[in-house]
Amino acid sequence: MRTHALVQRAVTDTLTPAQLDATICAAADALVEVWPDPETALSQALRANTTEVAAQPTTTLWDPDAHVVLFRAGRSLGESGLVTQATSYFDRLSQAATHHLGPDHPHTLTTGYSLARWRDRTSPDS
Repeated sequence: MRTHALVQRAVTDTLTPAQLDATICAAADALVEVWPDPETALSQALRANTTEVAAQPTTTLWDPDAHVVLFRAGRSLGESGLVTQATSYFDRLSQAATHHLGPDHPHTLTTGYSLARWRDRTSPDS
């Protein structure tokens, strides 16, 4: 799914905060629904769309828990052979999860596990 950035901005600027939150959740759910397993060429576009959805000025993807699309995008990087990028992604996601959910939240712990998993695959002994 592609929409020019100007069109995206024109639409999101007219939404109420509640409408924006609902739109972000719907977009995140749709991304997860169409994400192929195993990875395909479509995955790169889905990762780009996830980045755009996550960049919206709201904490919707973190309230009350981290949305699964955030984890799916990171896993997609690693499964596409972009292990270093997956490690960096999960490092940032772990910091964000700690900020939004707290250090002991199950999703924060999951991001730490994912970070360790991909970090291990970048080590020379892997």
